[in-house]
Amino acid sequence: MSLDWDMTKVKDFEALHTEADQSVVPAMLVWGSLSLDIGEITEKNIDEWLFRMKAFERVAGQGQGIKDGKSFNPSREDLTRRIGMRTNVCTKTRKQFLKKCCNMLERFCDVRD
Repeated sequence: MSLDWDMTKVKDFEALHTEADQSVVPAMLVWGSLSLDIGEITEKNIDEWLFRMKAFERVAGQGQGIKDGKSFNPSREDLTRRIGMRTNVCTKTRKQFLKKCCNMLERFCDVRD
């Protein structure tokens, strides 16, 4: 299955895309939607995006992107500026997402390897 995305409802997307260092943020959010199990950015779910990015970073050991050799996650401002972004990722509940994180942690800590 392909990862499809749509930025047509993002206010001033073209201007955002040309700003310095901003062209990588949309790609991070689109690909991040897969690991975070959340398919769109709305005013109501920005806190959930931030929560999931932080939780995933704790489990996986890195944020959604790398800048100047350091791992980082998009900021609240980055998300707010991209309200309206949509992907074809199925949004899961927080409980389902946390179960996925627990399963990942369990695999990372498996002593049988």
